[in-house]
Amino acid sequence: MGGEGGPWLELLAGDDRPGGWLMLMDQGRQPYVDLRDPAYLDFEYNQGFADVVDALPAGPLSVTHIGGRACTFARYAAHVRPGSPQLVLEPDAEVTALTRARLPLPPGHRIRVIPHERRAAVRALGGDTADVVVVDAFAHGRVPATLTTAEFFAEVARVLRPAGIMLANLPDGGRGEGRYIQRVTATARTVLPKALLRADPATDQQQRQLYMPV
Repeated sequence: MGGEGGPWLELLAGDDRPGGWLMLMDQGRQPYVDLRDPAYLDFEYNQGFADVVDALPAGPLSVTHIGGRACTFARYAAHVRPGSPQLVLEPDAEVTALTRARLPLPPGHRIRVIPHERRAAVRALGGDTADVVVVDAFAHGRVPATLTTAEFFAEVARVLRPAGIMLANLPDGGRGEGRYIQRVTATARTVLPKALLRADPATDQQQRQLYMPV
């Protein structure tokens, strides 16, 4: 499916997992969803995010996702942290409609999907409202530039609670020996001074996650 000017979307059933589905967007692989086992994470960067969330104090977490697509990581958080209120900012209405129609969210979830532009939606959020902010958003295969500015990171810092943490998926995309990652990390550190950068060996260090505790 795909509307005029919008992305081409397709769902492929998993070959080896009966409840597994892979979303393709403009022929690119999006995070895998297992409807029977939300704890299953196919992509290594999501597994890295899970390691961080699993290490946080027990109990529900308030999680804001900037970019959601099929809500893979929101499903994981709902599964391992029952009762967690989650907000997913996903501006692509076609992606959200396909997810709701074919990949229903689990019973009892507290996941709310907001169809607003991500940067503007973050500005509208209240301060000290999130334990975790997950930045996993793409446009034309890249992280939107508006989500890598000092102003954006300042909004994230405002939304995070005192012990909160930001998780960001930042594919380098072969832009030149990590210079893009270094620039984004330096920008983030102007308002979020603590950072842990993790490279994904499966993609030859081009797929990286930025962990930013307040």
